[in-house]
Amino acid sequence: MRSNLKGFSIDGATLTDICFQRILLCDKLEHFGFHRAYNLNGKTFSIIWQYLKNLRTLKLTFGNQVGNQDTYALFINGKKEMSFLEIIDFTGCWKMKNETIEAISDSCPNLKKLILKCCKNVTDIACLKKCENLEILNIAFCLRLSVNSWLPVQPSIQTIFIEQGKNLDAILKDLKNEKKHVNIRICHSQYTKSFEKYLV
Repeated sequence: MRSNLKGFSIDGATLTDICFQRILLCDKLEHFGFHRAYNLNGKTFSIIWQYLKNLRTLKLTFGNQVGNQDTYALFINGKKEMSFLEIIDFTGCWKMKNETIEAISDSCPNLKKLILKCCKNVTDIACLKKCENLEILNIAFCLRLSVNSWLPVQPSIQTIFIEQGKNLDAILKDLKNEKKHVNIRICHSQYTKSFEKYLV
């Protein structure tokens, strides 16, 4: 069964690192989600490119033990293997920093959707302009982030998820000046997926 499995998503709140390592044996996976990955060892995550070489979707949420050096190593050492990714979700991976975002932008030319919600140590996303196919960006509750160096909003962007605050104000000002239309979704909470459409 594992030899043919193309998609797999699991709540990892109670799973050990050993369990995660066994999932890597499903080497045909194209869509992989590991949510609430509290117990996942960062070094284990950093080498998934050696096993999962066909990924289109990668979701790792609340990987509290996954450090910036681990996510950076994944995209630098696995640049070829990660190049097929179209969707990345790193919600709540708060140890991630700008170096990982730079590595993603250099390694994932097909990226269409990027979720960085609650990545509280990311401060700059200007490098994402390299991702010419990026359509959906979630930067809600990236509390240290300033979007100023990323503006004007790149042409490929269709939808932005964000919280109320100075970054939203800066984006709205840019969209008005550039006469662009982008769907804005206002996120209500760091802990739920609740949001509302922004009405101009």
